[in-house]
Amino acid sequence: MNVIFSRKGFDSTAGGFPSLIFPDNTLFSIPIPSNPSHCDYSRLVFKYGEDPIQDILNQVTKKRVRSNGERHECDYTQATQGCHHDPMSMYLKGSKRLVIGPGKRWESQLRSHGISAGDIFLFYGWFRRVAPTGGRWNYVRNAQDVHLIWSWMIVGSALRLDTQEDISTALAAFPGLDAHPHLTNGWDAPNGVYVSQEHALLPFFQRGCLTDLKCYQGRSKWRLPACFNQPQAFSHLNSFSPSGGEVIVRYRGYGQEFVLDLDKVAAVGDREGILAFVHEIRNLGD
Repeated sequence: MNVIFSRKGFDSTAGGFPSLIFPDNTLFSIPIPSNPSHCDYSRLVFKYGEDPIQDILNQVTKKRVRSNGERHECDYTQATQGCHHDPMSMYLKGSKRLVIGPGKRWESQLRSHGISAGDIFLFYGWFRRVAPTGGRWNYVRNAQDVHLIWSWMIVGSALRLDTQEDISTALAAFPGLDAHPHLTNGWDAPNGVYVSQEHALLPFFQRGCLTDLKCYQGRSKWRLPACFNQPQAFSHLNSFSPSGGEVIVRYRGYGQEFVLDLDKVAAVGDREGILAFVHEIRNLGD
């Protein structure tokens, strides 16, 4: 079994702002900007109370977005800026599924680890608290930027989309999947999607916060239970420092998919601890 920590939503280069933690701990992961796209920000349907997400985004970002390395004006109420849902919630075979398409570089990595049915994605992203002040939504002054787990999914099917034959096979198995951007935007091989067996969105809970809040040094310094001290089992993570009954994990640069291969975790107690953590995260969901 593999546990994949998968970074999704706005980041410093794609979007340029944190996703949103609302006052009641509701989380909203902002889809990344993308052109061309199957969707744009004006078509998002989320509301917080009576406030459409477009109005909230216009206020917290001051009508800006970062894409292609540059920040520019963006009115989120207008159909001028495409966005990319990843993962994307879809109705397939009469039930709601999450579908993730990692993209060429990260798809290669996931294939090399043999990601398949039964593996679990823990989706995390860059978040910060927001609140209405003076009649407008704003990021809370002095609130910490954090990495949070905001959703999870257990893989039901891993589908390759490298060739037209692959795409035809995927569509035969999951009619309606052609609405996903990885089947509509002409992605180069290796291309693929992962369809959920089970999934849930999460509210903010302290347990789902990866960032070290005890000794805060930025969102990319993580504090996890000691059972995650497994440098030999993780991909792209190799800085682990024990800290009492926990472990401090650091990484530099851009990381999107960190794969933890449980077969490479030698101690039975550590494997059980990791699975208990995953089970706890799953029980936080809706």
